[in-house]
Amino acid sequence: MTVAVDTPFFPMDMVEVLASHRKANADCPVICSSGERDHFAFGLWPVALADPLKEYLLNGGRSIKGFFKDHPPVIVKFEAHNGVDPFFNINTPEDVPIALEHFAKLRVQ
Repeated sequence: MTVAVDTPFFPMDMVEVLASHRKANADCPVICSSGERDHFAFGLWPVALADPLKEYLLNGGRSIKGFFKDHPPVIVKFEAHNGVDPFFNINTPEDVPIALEHFAKLRVQ
């Protein structure tokens, strides 16, 4: 399982949801989507892809999207909760107040 560290509101059941989709697609990465965007950093990866991924990187590959050209993922859509995109990420100081608003909407303690 891979996750982005700048995304504090990802779904608590994400691993279970992705795993349920992997059962029928054991050889494919299973990644998250929300709104109109795929979130390639959030994924459940089969161990069998470790060597192909290593080879991709050693040959100069640098993007997950590029790796997916040869290893297409299963994409699982997650819905917003209380108007909050579960994959909102904090990249700038300007994102912090937005994250605090989301925090309040979700009533996270």
